[in-house]
Amino acid sequence: MKEKISITINKKFLKEVDNFVDGLIIKNRSQAIEYIISKIVMFNKTAVVLAGGPENSLLNNEKKEFKPLMNVGNETIVENIVRTISAQGYKKIIVVSRDRPLSEIFKVLKNGEEMGVEIKYVMEKESNGSFDSLKLARSHLESNFLVVFCDLLLDGVDLNELWEEHVLNKGICTMLLYTSFETDKNGVAILEGKRILDFFQKPKGMKQPLCFASAFIASPEIFKYSGKSLEENLFPMLAKSSLMYGHITSKNIINAHSYKDVKEFLKYNSG
Repeated sequence: MKEKISITINKKFLKEVDNFVDGLIIKNRSQAIEYIISKIVMFNKTAVVLAGGPENSLLNNEKKEFKPLMNVGNETIVENIVRTISAQGYKKIIVVSRDRPLSEIFKVLKNGEEMGVEIKYVMEKESNGSFDSLKLARSHLESNFLVVFCDLLLDGVDLNELWEEHVLNKGICTMLLYTSFETDKNGVAILEGKRILDFFQKPKGMKQPLCFASAFIASPEIFKYSGKSLEENLFPMLAKSSLMYGHITSKNIINAHSYKDVKEFLKYNSG
């Protein structure tokens, strides 16, 4: 949704604005101004760390601790996430989870002051899917926002590029994608150019290597759509409606379900 406004601006600045118009992606002065403003707000963005669902589903494969609280080097996974995204301008963070994991995460992150961020906690009592969990943070999300799943290790991923793609393409959702042939363990996107044409959750025997990297940028309009699960309901719906885009990263993406996954991540990033 857009709103028409009238502004007065110095001619000198206006000439600088016009330099952004390339006739391809930024086609006019209005789009140039919108693009410049989006670059400014990139330094105070909002992110959701999604840790919803039944508490047992958050336990690692060893069944000893919650996945976001596994140690990776000298920090937990959730600290790694906050450190990584805060360095790229995400200073307002909402954590969504059930009672016990939320309490444990709070003990680690507290209010975020020590990490230079502001953290709010949203308790989930029940949900029927990942989109239900995200909806609980809706009141905190008034503009574009990042969603990161709580077991994601994404050191080195340029989230600002993902953000810029979302702003320029003007979709409802822009998904971070990476190459993996383990399609039966991941969500899979069918991409044409930058537009996602279809999305399948953990398909068997599909020879399509572009997989969902458990992070995406969304506009608040996403909450106008129905569905309980992001992967099963929302993403396929947005793709078929030509409202979802993809941004491919060459970086190593790992969803840490066990300490074996953590060791793989540390080995990959040691060099």
